[in-house]
Amino acid sequence: LEGISWARDTDTAGPVPGAPAVGPFPRLAGPYDIDTFKLGAATYAIVAARSDHGIQLIYIHKNGTLEGAGSAREGTGGFNRLDSVDRVTAFKLGAATHAFTTGYQDGVSVIRISPTLVTGVSASSADDTCGIGCAINVTVAFDGPVRVQGPPPFLSLVLDGGGGGGAATAVEAQYLRGNTTSELVFNYAVRPGDLAAAGLGYGGPVALATRGNVLGRADASAYLVLPAPGADGSLRAGDPFVVDTRPAAALYVYSVLPNGTYPLDYPVPITVAFDKPVAVLGQPPTLLLALDGGEDDRRADYVSGSGTRLLEFEYAVQPGDSTGRLEYANATALEAGSPGGSIVDVDWAPGHAANLTLPAPGGEGSLGHMRGIAIDPSLAVAYATGVSAGADGAYGPGHTIDIDVRFSAPVDVVGTPLLALATEPPQNASYISGSGTDRLTFRYTVQPGDAAATASGLEYRGPLALSLGGGAASIRTASDGTTDAILVLPAPGKEGSLGRQANLTIDTAPPSIEGIVSPDPGGTYGTGRIVNITVSFDEPVHVKGAPAIGLATVPERNATYASGNGTNMLSFLYTVQPGDEAADGLAYTGLPMSPGNGGNGGGNGGGGAAIRDAVGNAANMTAPGAAQGGPPPPAIRGDIRVHGAPLPVLVAAGDIRGNADDARGVAAF
Repeated sequence: LEGISWARDTDTAGPVPGAPAVGPFPRLAGPYDIDTFKLGAATYAIVAARSDHGIQLIYIHKNGTLEGAGSAREGTGGFNRLDSVDRVTAFKLGAATHAFTTGYQDGVSVIRISPTLVTGVSASSADDTCGIGCAINVTVAFDGPVRVQGPPPFLSLVLDGGGGGGAATAVEAQYLRGNTTSELVFNYAVRPGDLAAAGLGYGGPVALATRGNVLGRADASAYLVLPAPGADGSLRAGDPFVVDTRPAAALYVYSVLPNGTYPLDYPVPITVAFDKPVAVLGQPPTLLLALDGGEDDRRADYVSGSGTRLLEFEYAVQPGDSTGRLEYANATALEAGSPGGSIVDVDWAPGHAANLTLPAPGGEGSLGHMRGIAIDPSLAVAYATGVSAGADGAYGPGHTIDIDVRFSAPVDVVGTPLLALATEPPQNASYISGSGTDRLTFRYTVQPGDAAATASGLEYRGPLALSLGGGAASIRTASDGTTDAILVLPAPGKEGSLGRQANLTIDTAPPSIEGIVSPDPGGTYGTGRIVNITVSFDEPVHVKGAPAIGLATVPERNATYASGNGTNMLSFLYTVQPGDEAADGLAYTGLPMSPGNGGNGGGNGGGGAAIRDAVGNAANMTAPGAAQGGPPPPAIRGDIRVHGAPLPVLVAAGDIRGNADDARGVAAF
């Protein structure tokens, strides 16, 4: 709204609420008046006329073109509400269509209305990724309700073809819903071959078109110009909405093994990486390997990975196998299982066969290019076969965990090898025993603040977690005493790993108090009355001795422990003593909750009391909100007041006379 205002012929002008100030206008001298003013670079003319009903009509022209109109009845101070609409007049101002209505309410009201405009375009889908069959809803938002008239509108979208020479194509999103609301929703179903790698877009500001009409305020045509592509409010602003229907494709092949020579029976892990998640269906796939001689080629068997980007295979070295650099046979060496097996795309082209073509053997991305793995069945060398530990359970600070690493043959140890653990902060288990056997034991002492870095519990950091302590130690095959053992461990989470063999939890977090409340009814508690207080923790706790809570009574008293051992709720009791006062409600003091010694003052840690969790972590005894020198003590119950009246005193009135056989007298209290 650019310049509608009003004036009575006895006042200076004032702007319509919500309109920019363009005055004040001079007082109107007669029934007709005209004035001009500048607003920005435009010249405006105001023509005022007085109606027969005491209504002041204001017409505003911009550079000679009618820009708006308004009115006010004398004494109303603003526009009148329209009860009915007689006429709609629309006019063009630049590229925008404007409209104003003329209606009646005990006279004439003329209101200028701006066009309904597009404020933004967005896309959404029920799927995390958008591949073949994905339904995308594209929403065009307006600054007010719109009405679809006649044939529905449509939205021209653009698919970039992936760039790099891919041709951009246009698709049409069909109108879905939104009539009489401020949002029109269009639907586009992704088809095979569709690709918008940089994000779904539209061709330009005029991508929203209609074969009928889209009406806005006062049934004037809405202004259907969209934000420029890439601008704020456009479809590609912020995170792009990617469309990709290309099936998953194999990218490269590698092994977690370090370069080296591996002996008979050694399980060689091989990974085929795809650019998108894939699923293995039916018979498992295999990977054909190339060995010296060619006629005895072996296959690596599928192990795991369906539903991810990485398919895991394993090849066990057989008698007679030999190669100086392990490689797969050819670019088509990855084969779906037969009969009826397949490897298919999961998200983008669900159910469509993945592209199984591998990089050319020896070329970039091939197994032989990524790793130098030699095979020699005659090599006599011990190698690690698995990792295990003692009793399952939770371990706290100071606890020790012994971890065993098993080998295929006895090994000799010199120095102190280390096993890197997946903890935060990183910790090591140090070698303690086992030289000359096929089982080496490593010990880890849990430190305060330690935590397992994996949700499944304690694990080592990876296949190469077993190290020689910076080279100062050695682990050699015992049969000859000179050949270094192969120290590669099973991948974490895989068969033979610590996480698969044991369930070990690291718990160094102290229990914390969540709240201190009383379940008792409100009221004033006098001498001898007992107040129950419950302290809740964030985990079950175990109590030793008699901890206490300091109470903000005058004088200060303690609530002493009563029950709750082994649960997360401990009960404490406070017995009101003569002279105790807490007129403003019962609260605990700003002192920490601590093991008490039975005296006043909230406890000082005496008496050998303790509150710990199952693994021995001492509870954080600071009550919520408590702080030395801080704000007033937090209330346990504001409506529980304490008034410990003094005990009655015996006062003699007159005398008390009597003897052992006849005790009589008068006493007054």
